Amino acid sequence: MNNFKAIVSDLDGTLTINKTEVGDINYSTLEKLEKENVLRVIATGRSYYSAKKILPPDFPIDYLVFSSGAGVIDWKTKKLIAQHNIEKEKVSRAVNILKEEYTDFMIHFPVPENHNFYYHQTNRSNPDFERRINLYHEFAEELNGQELREAAQLLAVIHNETEEEFEKIKEKIDFLNIIRTTSPLDDSTVWMELFPADVSKSQSAQRLADDLGINSKEIIAIGNDYNDEDLLDWAGKSYVVGNAPEVFKERYSFCKPNYENGFTSIVKKHF
Repeated sequence: MNNFKAIVSDLDGTLTINKTEVGDINYSTLEKLEKENVLRVIATGRSYYSAKKILPPDFPIDYLVFSSGAGVIDWKTKKLIAQHNIEKEKVSRAVNILKEEYTDFMIHFPVPENHNFYYHQTNRSNPDFERRINLYHEFAEELNGQELREAAQLLAVIHNETEEEFEKIKEKIDFLNIIRTTSPLDDSTVWMELFPADVSKSQSAQRLADDLGINSKEIIAIGNDYNDEDLLDWAGKSYVVGNAPEVFKERYSFCKPNYENGFTSIVKKHF
C-alpha cells in the first residue's frame, strides 16, 4: 500500500499544534508509525537543549536532527551519533563580515553545548534579538574580547528585513551554508543561520538514511518554513502544513495547518 520507510518532520509549526505541544493526536500517530515499522525523525532548528523542553525522554521518535543538522541524536539511547562545527578560522572570518555589515549576531558553542552563546549587539534597536537574549540570558555572554573557537553555528537577526540585505551578507559569507528562517519568537523577524557547508537538514537526513540503508525516495518530509526547503526538495515525497507561506503551498503538496493536526492528516494519506 505504501513504499515509504521513514518520515522526517520539522518540529515547531509543523509537528507541534502550538508553541509548546505536539498534541495527543500527533503523539498517537507517531506511536502507530512504530507499529508500521516506519522510522520517525524530527529535523528541527532547535538545539538539543531547547528540543528537550518540548520532547520528553520517552517521546515516540527514533532520531532527532537538531540545530538544522549540526547534530544528530539516537533518541532511544540518547547517544550523540553525529556532530558538525564551524572551524575557528571560518568563525573569525564570518564575525568580521557581520561586524562590517553592522549586524547583531550570536555565536553558538560547539555541539552539544550549543545552547550557550556569545552575542554582539549594535546600538540599533532590535527587539527580536533582545527578546532571544532575555529568553536565554543564563546561557548568553556578551562578546568582549574572548578568544573565538569552533562554533556549531552563528545566528544573525537582520535589521533591514529585505531580500537585498539578506543576499548581500549571504554573498560575502559564501564559505558557510546560510539558511533563512522566520523567528519562532515573533513569527515574523528574519533570522540568518550560518552553518558549516556540509550542514543542513537534508544533508544530515541523507547521511542518516545512508547509515540505515534507506533511499531518499522512500522518505516523506514535512515542513512549514524556509529552513525546511532543502529537506522538502530532497525527500521522495514532500508536504507542507497549511500554515506554511503561500510560496511553499504553490511548490509542494499541502494539507491542514499544524493546529489542526496537519502532520496526522499527511500520515493518513499513506498509512
